[in-house]
Amino acid sequence: MNKRIFGAALLAALPLAAAAQGSGELWEITSQMNIPGMPAGMGAQTQRVCQGDDPERRAAAEKKDREECKVTDKKQTATRLQVTMKCKQGTMTIDQQYNADRSEFKGSMKMTSKDGEFVMNTTGRKVGPCDAVAARKEQEAQVAAAKKQMEASIAAGAAA
Repeated sequence: MNKRIFGAALLAALPLAAAAQGSGELWEITSQMNIPGMPAGMGAQTQRVCQGDDPERRAAAEKKDREECKVTDKKQTATRLQVTMKCKQGTMTIDQQYNADRSEFKGSMKMTSKDGEFVMNTTGRKVGPCDAVAARKEQEAQVAAAKKQMEASIAAGAAA
């Protein structure tokens, strides 16, 4: 399964109404993969994600999503979002339910492909405001630092 597609879908499915102009909302999201043949509860992770109006990030994500997946069905109400996407690797179904003030959600994403089927269950809660542009820049800096460290390790290993 392509984790990048699944991750992009997770971010796309976060509270879509959460993006206020020029600001962001910090969400604490717990996700757990359920893969047939693997121990139950394996891989539960909690992370904080800044969702907001970062036009540059949104444009890049939309372009990537269009290349990888096509939405074939979408239903949205005030408290529920259901999306079905046809991707290169298979079909993905997202179903999320929100509380009345959209400060908490729970949902699932199911991916069915030639490799089988797996489900990611998620829960999330809004924890406060954030700066979406600054969060993106911080993430990019962390990725660049990790790449630099990996390249240095590779170079040190080659020199030994």
